[in-house]
Amino acid sequence: MRPFVVISAFLLLLLTGVAVASTQKDVPAKFEVQQATQHAKKVKVVREAQAKLVLPNIAALVKQEWKADRKTLAIQQRKSAKVLAFFNGQGKWLRATRHDKCWEVPWVRSCRMARATYRLHTALGRVATRRLMYELPTTNDWQTAVRIAQRPYPGTSSWMLSISDREGGWSTWVWYGGRPWSGYHIGNDFLGADTVGGWMQFRYSTFAPYWRAAQADLKRRGFLIPPISMPPEGGPSKYAGWLSPLGQALTAGYMRYYGKDACHWCL
Repeated sequence: MRPFVVISAFLLLLLTGVAVASTQKDVPAKFEVQQATQHAKKVKVVREAQAKLVLPNIAALVKQEWKADRKTLAIQQRKSAKVLAFFNGQGKWLRATRHDKCWEVPWVRSCRMARATYRLHTALGRVATRRLMYELPTTNDWQTAVRIAQRPYPGTSSWMLSISDREGGWSTWVWYGGRPWSGYHIGNDFLGADTVGGWMQFRYSTFAPYWRAAQADLKRRGFLIPPISMPPEGGPSKYAGWLSPLGQALTAGYMRYYGKDACHWCL
């Protein structure tokens, strides 16, 4: 055999081996590329599904709840409690609590919706509970005012009802002696002088500093006092709390709760 032929055959064999080796090395590389492509497609599908999912605007709904009336708040509190109980119980799997991100589970869309709903009702339930407990409603009824005062000053109702029963009564605001208030008329009803009146028969000079102290105490503890306006007959606004059943109930409740009532009614 000619040397040229032998060398050619050897080179051909060598090149064939290199080509086969290169092909074998390319197999796992191609497989990895295919896997990466498939993963990218899955991620794209998931992102498209997420983009189409409309989640609740929690901030806007919470802001709206701060303006809701008490009846709506009570309904919302019950509803949120039920929703949270479900997602903490048999619906807990929907939130995929063992995973940081929803894309780690097959039910991505349901997971995201469940988590958003859970966050929403946690926020709404918190606002409803806070407002129902700490936002004191206004009232023109003495016994209702006494009940409201039990939120910040529990255990004072029987004392307030007993004192008012023997002092100014449970009906309307009256002056000392029982004459009803008929408006702001200096020289007639003596409003502005250091006179006595109301359900607890507060002397105004006694009421005013304790009312300011009660307001400061309520604010410090997170309670929200509703605006108290003067009766329709009018008059200086500084007397509004004195002429209000809620103002007198909160002030008397504050005094009793903190032991500041010993001398005023000579008990």
